[in-house]
Amino acid sequence: MGAGVQRDVPIGQRAAADLLAGRGGAPVARVLARSGPEAWTAFDEEVRRIARRSREPLRGKRTEARLCHPDGRVRASALHAWWLPPLELLLLQWVAWIPPVRRRVRRALDRASAAYPPLELVLIRCADWAPPVRRRARRVLGRMVAKDPVEWLIHLTPLVLRLGSRAHGAWGVEQLEAALTGRYSLLAAWWRPGRPSTTWSWNSLTGAQREDMLDRLCERADLPTRRFAARLSVEAGRLGVRELALRASCERDPATARLWTDAALRAMAADGPDDAAVDALLAGDLPMVRACGVTALRGAGRAAEAERYLTDRSDLVRACARRLVRQGGGDPYEHHPPARCGPPPRPGCSRGRSTSSTPSTCGCAGPGSVSPTEIVQPDPDTRSIIRSWESSTNA
Repeated sequence: MGAGVQRDVPIGQRAAADLLAGRGGAPVARVLARSGPEAWTAFDEEVRRIARRSREPLRGKRTEARLCHPDGRVRASALHAWWLPPLELLLLQWVAWIPPVRRRVRRALDRASAAYPPLELVLIRCADWAPPVRRRARRVLGRMVAKDPVEWLIHLTPLVLRLGSRAHGAWGVEQLEAALTGRYSLLAAWWRPGRPSTTWSWNSLTGAQREDMLDRLCERADLPTRRFAARLSVEAGRLGVRELALRASCERDPATARLWTDAALRAMAADGPDDAAVDALLAGDLPMVRACGVTALRGAGRAAEAERYLTDRSDLVRACARRLVRQGGGDPYEHHPPARCGPPPRPGCSRGRSTSSTPSTCGCAGPGSVSPTEIVQPDPDTRSIIRSWESSTNA
């Protein structure tokens, strides 16, 4: 459990206890505004736990408490606050576009909307175990998010990914991925409430909006969100090899950096080497990224530069550099002592041969041994691409 999760879970539990005890009149959305998705799931679970433990029925009148009630009929009735909004709120939304009264109407609209619980709880109910609650929550979600799709989807993405592991939580992930890739709109047309729109609708995201959302999601501090956005960006193929290498070099998360690095290597293997992309990989923060840059030096015709990476602080980078120097006919220990460029070859491990089935410490790539390139790139597709790249270079 990460530090952020350990911090957010007690915040959500404390907010649930204060709400049911009548302590503090601040809205739950304001209390959990700066907390992660784990605070919302902890709030939902804590309300249900307290309600089941209490001998008396839950008498909380706040809609937030009713949305998390153990009884599915109470949860379904709480969703009517969005499904059937009061006439005052509808009139305010209708006149909000008039310029002379726009500012005053928007302030009144904010006050009227403050009585509504946060949309995060509606999203949690979209993965509810009761089918009537799920269906109603999904209709409400599409209706509310349609008012500002870009901002709401960016805001709700971390919670959508957390709920994806639940029995009925895959729906949100599938709809979000479809909306960001342009397959269809998560925000269905008004004649298809709560169901994916397979045709164009007024709520469909444009290509510019999708690219902007992916770029903003790639900058989020939440690691699952960054990995999700990086995977979609790579699959969309909208980034060039230099941009992929630059993002790999700046990324601190190993899983996300591997996505960017694999995509950059595949692009260079398909379209030819790019010196700027190789330099960006060599300047990466993570050892895996720098090792991939060293591996790409040979395909770029710059194998002679591998010698300067024999003293890298990472064992993985040094192993790749030693292998590249040996492939060029050089000796990695000629100018750098073993203490700086890695341990010397073991007895019985001659140049280009390995007597054991495990990787040798000297970076040799003989029969039965694992090449440092394979250690850097465990992906079978990427390894096959690099091998074909190297074979074409040697030919």
